[in-house]
Amino acid sequence: MERNVTFLKKNIIAHRGLYNNNDIPENSLLSFKKAINKNYIIELTILSMEVLPIKLLPKLLMLI
Repeated sequence: MERNVTFLKKNIIAHRGLYNNNDIPENSLLSFKKAINKNYIIELTILSMEVLPIKLLPKLLMLI
């Protein structure tokens, strides 16, 4: 099955959020808020000591 990923070519992807390494650290809540405010797609890194499946739902992102 082929997936339609054209939206990836038409949108900016904020890798680890929209950060500047001075006052906004990468992969931080603030960097995600900055990206969301600009309607960017967010790629994030989740680190866990547990081996658990993690699923992010759009409704959860609304909490940010």
